[in-house]
Amino acid sequence: MARINLSIPDRLKSEMDALEGRANWSALATESFEREVRKLNRVNIMETTQVAERLRASFEQSGVSLRDKGHQTGVEWAARTAEYDELAWLSDSEDAAIDLSDWQVSDSPFEEYEPKKFWERAAGLERLPSADYVWGFVEGAVEMFERVRDQVTKKRRQVRPK
Repeated sequence: MARINLSIPDRLKSEMDALEGRANWSALATESFEREVRKLNRVNIMETTQVAERLRASFEQSGVSLRDKGHQTGVEWAARTAEYDELAWLSDSEDAAIDLSDWQVSDSPFEEYEPKKFWERAAGLERLPSADYVWGFVEGAVEMFERVRDQVTKKRRQVRPK
C-alpha cells in the first residue's frame, strides 16, 4: 500500500491525538479521497463538446429578446400543431395578443384551454409567458397563417360539390 505525507493544522492533530484508538484516520482519509476522485472523474466523463454546444446555444439565445423567442415559437406552433380556427381567430382579432396575455379568450377557440396547459402544449413553457413573449408568439403564428391561408381556403372552394 502506498504512503503519502499529509499536512494538517496543529490544532486538528492535537484533537485527533486526544481521540487515539477511537478512529482509523487512514481509512477515513482514504474514503474521503476516493469520494473526491469519483466526483472529479464524473465531471471528466461528461462530453465536453456536448457541454460546449449546449452552452453555445444558450449563449446565442441569451441575446434574443422575449418577443423574438415568442415569434419563433409562434411560427413553429402555427406550422406544427395549431388548428385553422385558432389561427383564423388570432389573425382576425385586433387584440389577440392582449387577449392571450390576459387570457380573455371568450368566444374564441382558446376558451376551452386552461392557460397554463395551453402554453405548456403550444410553447413548452412551465409558466405563463410575459406580454412581450405573447406579442411575438401571435405575430409569428399570424405571419405563418397568412402565408398559407389562401392555399387552404382555395382548396376548400375547389372541393365544394355543385
